[in-house]
Amino acid sequence: SIPLMCLSEVLAGSSGAGTPVITAYTRFHAPQGSISRAGSALAGVTGGTIRFSNGMSAVPTVGSGTGIGGIDYGESTGGGQITARFADHTLRQAAIDGTFSSVSFALTIDANTSITFLYSRCRLKPVGTAVDGPGGITQAFDFTASYDPTALCLLQVTLKNQVATYT
Repeated sequence: SIPLMCLSEVLAGSSGAGTPVITAYTRFHAPQGSISRAGSALAGVTGGTIRFSNGMSAVPTVGSGTGIGGIDYGESTGGGQITARFADHTLRQAAIDGTFSSVSFALTIDANTSITFLYSRCRLKPVGTAVDGPGGITQAFDFTASYDPTALCLLQVTLKNQVATYT
């Protein structure tokens, strides 16, 4: 869900976009994820959750009306939890050492249709005990993203589709 915040509201008699149209679409069905450092993959993601907050909060006011007095612009935050499968303990040791890694999640339909969420600067924290098995090591990690001064963002989202522009 995407919560919205505004300073005021103006109700219109009809849709600002015109008459709604039902459009055909294809659902994302093949989630993919990876963890990398310096461009090299360290692990595959087998499950997880991501979160992002722009840090904005409503400033309440006393008086007439139901609106808010303003919006405080706080600090953006991001992170989540992932479960990863990897071949050796390099990723776990990097998490213990506090080494930054990048975490990406992608939903892909085909080569021309996908959405990718990239946290390029994350610290991982192991959760629970790693499970060693014949298919590799499985481990859950909490991760906290921070602003990346090279990418100039905390979270980068890339949407690939056949729409040239949005207005």
